[in-house]
Amino acid sequence: MIQDVGRAPKATPQQQMKQLQELAHSFEGIFFQMLQKSMRSTIKSSGLMGGGQAEAVFTQLFDAEVAERGAQRGKGTGLGIAESILKKYGQRIMKGAAPENSIRDWKA
Repeated sequence: MIQDVGRAPKATPQQQMKQLQELAHSFEGIFFQMLQKSMRSTIKSSGLMGGGQAEAVFTQLFDAEVAERGAQRGKGTGLGIAESILKKYGQRIMKGAAPENSIRDWKA
């Protein structure tokens, strides 16, 4: 079974670009969430919601949703990290692709 791993069909450049795109956006979302968590830790709790475990869970879920939306796909949104990753590593992937499938055809 393990020996068969080396014989698995290699992903096409288009499939690799799709995977890279998903990973880049996931990385940007995680980074954004960690950034937000660090910023939130610098402010005092207002006590508005009463504190406790429920507030901690709500805050964590809220931060995750804001991070996901902050790192949304599309031009002009997010922090630009995913776009930079796609430019840097996408060129390496597309070097093996046919000339008509250039890196310019892929949008972050």
